[in-house]
Amino acid sequence: MLAVVIVVVVLVGSVGWAAYSRLKVHQREDQIPVVAAAKGLHFAADDPFGSRVVAFPWFRQGDGSRIENVIWSDADHAAGASQARTFDFGWYQLRHDRNGGTHEEWHWSSCAVAEPNGSWPPLQIQQEHLWDKALDLVGGDPIHFESDEFNQTFRVTCDDRRFASALIDPQMMEFLLETKGQISFATMGRHVLLATHQVAPEEMPILLGLADEFVRRVPPAVWELYPRLEPGAPDPALGSEAAATVGASLGSAGDGHDLGDGGGTDDAWDPTPGVDYDLDGHPVEAETEDPWHDHPLRPHDPRPPDRIE
Repeated sequence: MLAVVIVVVVLVGSVGWAAYSRLKVHQREDQIPVVAAAKGLHFAADDPFGSRVVAFPWFRQGDGSRIENVIWSDADHAAGASQARTFDFGWYQLRHDRNGGTHEEWHWSSCAVAEPNGSWPPLQIQQEHLWDKALDLVGGDPIHFESDEFNQTFRVTCDDRRFASALIDPQMMEFLLETKGQISFATMGRHVLLATHQVAPEEMPILLGLADEFVRRVPPAVWELYPRLEPGAPDPALGSEAAATVGASLGSAGDGHDLGDGGGTDDAWDPTPGVDYDLDGHPVEAETEDPWHDHPLRPHDPRPPDRIE
């Protein structure tokens, strides 16, 4: 009898936790558009930018992934501002139970992507963990800087040490240390990624501001050594197919076109079905090049309606 009571209590507790998790998800979905509107930002429930097409390792996790709750501002490109957006990124791992069933175990984080339009090699700035020390013994090659505090807080990896040294000057180092190691940063081609734990809805504009601040802190030496990409130039981080995908999505969502809660127009973009386009909306010949090489893009899965984080 006691065992039955215990099982019932566990089941009730599980149902209660599942209901609570669903409630929190729905509350978040309701709050983020309100936060965006209050800050004069655009909102889209799904990702109109095709952000996952950039081969950041953060986007390769798990058996599937999705982006949702995207907010962005109208960047003044003429003034040199970056097109930044912030969003929730989720990935899942497939788990198999004893009964032969398969379940998705979801993990969620908050991210921001900015486009400083550089031609930058892949670089990662991550919080230093104890297990990172073990990686040093098996071939990890972190780059060390003159600041002991910085080296104890972050682990920097980049095959191009000249780029890492030029980017992380004293002013950039000061900015990164202000984040207390709670945010990971990465560069690739014309893109910059910030990733952290899933933040509260009201904190998402702050993450958006941090992405823009990172771009503002880029030292002049970086632009001298790694000049900006010319308009329409291929992004080193993308293959032509991927660039076409991003170009089409930017044409419909960027430059003030709001695919979220209304207000924008789409008159400037009228793609021809079956035709690929570059980042400036010019038709390009379709190629079969895979930007992920041996790491294919995980499927973009619809979020399960009753996901439990």
